[in-house]
Amino acid sequence: MAILAAVGLYLGVAGIADSNEPVIWGTFTEHRCEETRYGCRSVGTWRSDDRSIRLENVYLDGQPRDNGTIRASYQPTGVSNDADNNIVHTAVGHALGPIMPWALTVLCLGAAAFQWWQWRGTWR
Repeated sequence: MAILAAVGLYLGVAGIADSNEPVIWGTFTEHRCEETRYGCRSVGTWRSDDRSIRLENVYLDGQPRDNGTIRASYQPTGVSNDADNNIVHTAVGHALGPIMPWALTVLCLGAAAFQWWQWRGTWR
């Protein structure tokens, strides 16, 4: 739990450091869906709204609409950037990005504290 909490803390601090980095919006078009353990992962092309950036074989962190497209964001620079991860984010993924590392940290620390109290026999 301590390792996961540390990872969450690192990602949360990286998110704060990246908060001033530019976020570019565009459209993701799915070309294929790679089978995974729990469904499939969308792979396709992303093109910025101003048509200056085009990414091929990029992953989407969600699912496209029925027509195979969806608006998605891309952050090419920063500590935890999308260029290194080869991913673009749906609006939901973009909104949850800053929150999830902190939620992971709190969840892990809470679980570790609960377990510690149980081991000590003070939890009732």
